[in-house]
Amino acid sequence: MSQDPVAIRVLGDYTVPFTVYFGYRDLLRDKANAPDKFFDLQTWYQSPSGLKLYFEWDIIRNGSIISTRSDSTDQIQYSIKNFTLNY
Repeated sequence: MSQDPVAIRVLGDYTVPFTVYFGYRDLLRDKANAPDKFFDLQTWYQSPSGLKLYFEWDIIRNGSIISTRSDSTDQIQYSIKNFTLNY
């Protein structure tokens, strides 16, 4: 079973009190085979990052990045959306 860590970053959300990050911020660093984790991320329609919420993640082995992937989801006005990252 792999013990490689994963590092996940997010772009387009904000944190209380309404702090906007204009670049990717670290969301999670954990073992890639750890149990699923759920995060409540908040954003607003037409935020400074545009109309999407972006994710980027690295799989790390022996201190070196062996895989980098990215994905995004559309923001929905006046609604909630669930999004799952699979790595």
